[in-house]
Amino acid sequence: MNIPNRRHLTGVESREAERLRLLVQESPAILWAFDEINSRMIYVNVAVKELLGYEESRFYERSTFWFELIHPEDRGLASAENHVMRQDKKTIRYNVRFRAAAGNYVRLTTAVKPILDDKGHIVRTEGAAILAPEP
Repeated sequence: MNIPNRRHLTGVESREAERLRLLVQESPAILWAFDEINSRMIYVNVAVKELLGYEESRFYERSTFWFELIHPEDRGLASAENHVMRQDKKTIRYNVRFRAAAGNYVRLTTAVKPILDDKGHIVRTEGAAILAPEP
């Protein structure tokens, strides 16, 4: 491969990376990533403000903030599903209510995927949450 082609590929890859970044950032779904090693949120997109009314920064300040927003009656389900995800190392999905900044509860369908290192240990979890239909 000659140098001009390599520059062209780099430009194409750069544009693709930018498109992907915009897709994730502007998604109507809440998208997030959590560092399991350091117990901290490493990414949450702006949809969290649109759907729940919280600034993204709130999720970086305290690692338990997301869980604290889950309706008390739904925390057992969320904990049990997260246990299954950690034990089986597989993607989980659940429907729970989250307290919005306005004080009301919003039902979200959430999917959480474990990201494993080369030894099979969970190092990060990534998730998506969308508005769920009311039962």
